[in-house]
Amino acid sequence: MKQTRINRTLTSLLFSLFIFSVLFLNPRSALGLLELPTIQSHVTTSYTEHDPIIIISDDNFTDYGFTGNGIDSDPYIIENLLINSTSENGIVINGTFSHFIIRNCYVETSQVGIYILGVANGTTRIYNNYLVGNEINGIVIVETSFFWIIGNSGHDDKVPVRVHECTNGYVASNSHMGGENIGYLRSAGIYITNSQDCVLFNNSFDYYNRGIYALNCSNLIIQQNYFSNSKEQAGIYLYETNLCFVFNNTVINSIEVGIKLWEASFNRIVFNQVSNNGFYGLASFYSINLIYLNNFVENGFVADNVSQGWESGISNIWCDLNLKKGNHWSDLESDVYVIENSNNLDPYPFNHPVTEDDLDSVTYPTPPIIITIPGDAEISETNALSSLLIFISIITISVVFLRRKIKS
Repeated sequence: MKQTRINRTLTSLLFSLFIFSVLFLNPRSALGLLELPTIQSHVTTSYTEHDPIIIISDDNFTDYGFTGNGIDSDPYIIENLLINSTSENGIVINGTFSHFIIRNCYVETSQVGIYILGVANGTTRIYNNYLVGNEINGIVIVETSFFWIIGNSGHDDKVPVRVHECTNGYVASNSHMGGENIGYLRSAGIYITNSQDCVLFNNSFDYYNRGIYALNCSNLIIQQNYFSNSKEQAGIYLYETNLCFVFNNTVINSIEVGIKLWEASFNRIVFNQVSNNGFYGLASFYSINLIYLNNFVENGFVADNVSQGWESGISNIWCDLNLKKGNHWSDLESDVYVIENSNNLDPYPFNHPVTEDDLDSVTYPTPPIIITIPGDAEISETNALSSLLIFISIITISVVFLRRKIKS
C-alpha cells in the first residue's frame, strides 16, 4: 500500500513538473514557432527515363554520372528522372557519407520509391518529387539525422513518407492522395517510429488510414498539417509517443476519430481544428496530456455520442489551468463540458470558436531543435538546454528520493 501511494505521488509530481515546464519555461509565442522554408523550384514536365538506382558507396554517385562533388555546398544531384519498375526499388542510397539532393523525379514501382538507409547525418535532401502507386512506401528514411523531405507529392502510395529510428528530421509541405485500394493496415500519410526531435509541418494527406501515425516517438512538432477522410483510427494517432507539440492542425471527416492518443503522455494538443469526424474529436486511452484552445465542431455524428471528447484510464487536463482557457465545443450547453467515459471535464470551455486572438498569452518552451537547410532556406530554433537540464535535474532528484523511501 505504501509503495502504491509513493508511485502515485511520483506520477503526480512528474505531471506537475511537465505542466510547470509548459507554462513557465522559456515562454514564446506559439504562432511564431515555425515558418515555411523557401525551396527553389526545379519542377519540369520533361523527364529522362532511367533504370532503378542503387548506391551503396560514395563512388557510385560518379559511376552514375550525377553532377556535384558530394560536399555540402556542391551536393550530388539526382534530378528529372522517370523511374518505373515492377520488381525493384526506385532509388536506393545506403551507407554513404556524401551530400546529395533527389529532386523532381517521377517514381512508380512495385516496391519502395526512394529508400535512404544509414547515410551520414545532414546529407539527405529530397525535394519536389512525384511518387505514384509505390506498393510498399513512397519515401523511406532509416537511421539518420538532420534530413529534409520537402515539397513531394503523389497518390496511391501505401505510405508516402516512412521515417524510422531518425532524429532531427524535417518533413514539410508534402501532399499525397490515398484511395480506396489502399488496404495496408498501417497505411498513413506519415508513418514515423522510434524517432525523436522531428518536425512534421504543413503536410496534406487525404484518404489514408491515418494522416500521421507516430509510434514510440518523442519530442515531435506536428504543426499546421491538413488531414482529411482518414479511413481508420484517426487523422492524428500518437501511440506510446510522448512530449510532442501538436499545434494548429486541421483534421476533418475521419471515419472514426480526429485525434487519438494511446498511452501517449505529456503532449500538448493546442489550437487544432477538429471537425466532422465520425466518433469523437479526440479520444484518449491511458494518457496524460494538456488539451486546450482547440475547436471541436460537429464530431460524433456516426455514433450520436454524449460528448466530442472521450478518455479511459488516467485523466488528461482539458484546459490551460493558468489562463483558465479550455476548448471550443460546438455542442456546449452549460458552463462546463463533460468528457465521455470519465469523471473529467473541461472547466473553462469557450462559447465561441477559438481564434488566433485567443492565443496572445499562450506560451510554451522553445523546442530543442536547430534545423538548417543548406543552400535553400534556414529555420533556426534556440536550444532550450538550460530549461531541459533544470527539468531533468528535478525529475532525477525526485525519483531518487522516492525510490529511497520505497526501499526504507
